[in-house]
Amino acid sequence: MKKPGKIALATIGVPLFLSGLMVLDAHFRAASVIGDHETRLATEIGAFRFRQQPSPLLLPEDTRETPCFAYEEGHSGQKRIWEALTALIQFPMESADKVMESLARCQEILLENGLMHGPRRFEFENLFLERLRELLGSGIDGAPRFRRMATLLDQLQARRLSSADLRLGEHLLDRAEVLNAFQNGDPSLGKPGWRELYSRRILAAKLLNQLEEKVRRPLVDQPDFLAEDLRNQAQWRLTRAAIAVMIHHRENGSLPEEMHGLKLSGGVLQVEGTSLEWTFPTH
Repeated sequence: MKKPGKIALATIGVPLFLSGLMVLDAHFRAASVIGDHETRLATEIGAFRFRQQPSPLLLPEDTRETPCFAYEEGHSGQKRIWEALTALIQFPMESADKVMESLARCQEILLENGLMHGPRRFEFENLFLERLRELLGSGIDGAPRFRRMATLLDQLQARRLSSADLRLGEHLLDRAEVLNAFQNGDPSLGKPGWRELYSRRILAAKLLNQLEEKVRRPLVDQPDFLAEDLRNQAQWRLTRAAIAVMIHHRENGSLPEEMHGLKLSGGVLQVEGTSLEWTFPTH
């Protein structure tokens, strides 16, 4: 081969060879990112489940009957959550015990959730807690019954997912959604462009890295969620305080003179800074 031909071949071949190496390196890096996320996702889900306490009201067979939506299913696996939650409203709530059971089932349904469906918990928990306060003066006799109810309510509240839990849950669901779409060839992953070298693997790795950046942003970006979270916490406080008032009345025949952090006047209990209140049942 003449010298000019060799030069032309080198001019074309070397860039092509280097480009090929870059493409291979990008694919190897993407595979490493995906493998790392798969391992971390499984570890983080396992750690979350290890921290959770079993429901104080539901037996193992009860939890098996309650619809469960696992983190591994991603957001796509949670499409029937609203249906499961609305079914709880049809559950009989004519007694305090039934309301407490509905509250426990609501927690079980939303145990592995994120910021998308998690706030729906507030709506249902608030409904059940309001109904429970309405029933405190009906069919519950003696301080021991109220004390048991107070203990169960404390245990349920301890299982209540915090804002940080829901944010972690959202991050788990986001990554599970991307990984599932990639592994199953689901078009929801999106179409890779030239920036991703038209590779679904590189696109999946890019999306996973973007999710890592997203989770570092402060939660103050969602003020409505934080406000609803605080209001829901106030509902729990008011209900727990109302039960404490009932216990005091059953044991002493009178209402307590004061309640820490709450206002009690004329038999009306209020959470300061909110419009929430409960009236002591006189019947």
